[in-house]
Amino acid sequence: MAACAGLVFANAAWGFGAIAVGLPQSVTEDGLAIGISYGQESAEAASALAIKRCQDFKDAPLSTRNLCRTLETFTNQCVSVALDPEAGTPGWGWAIATSREDAEAGALRMCRSTAGAAREKFCEKVNLRCDKTE
Repeated sequence: MAACAGLVFANAAWGFGAIAVGLPQSVTEDGLAIGISYGQESAEAASALAIKRCQDFKDAPLSTRNLCRTLETFTNQCVSVALDPEAGTPGWGWAIATSREDAEAGALRMCRSTAGAAREKFCEKVNLRCDKTE
């Protein structure tokens, strides 16, 4: 699976974020597309931007990017994404939580469960963003 190095983020100014994912039947065969937004003026704007970023995800084929859907919107929370960075592996995860630590731990836990026993140690946090309106 390709790493999420290509994710682009805006400066946080408002308080809404979202995560969108293009999830095919087989992540190992068709990859995964992910888009995250934060600092948006509304949940709708956050969702639209996350979907756009997911659809623009360069490391996934068009068929996977066409599957992009918002998984969740959030406000004043943190979102984390974790992946097994090797291409053709199933490990990936995400989490939204009130703290950075809980979001990261949740994403890693989900990644390890989808990676399987042989690959769970390869999961790594690739992104962590918090949408705090302070």
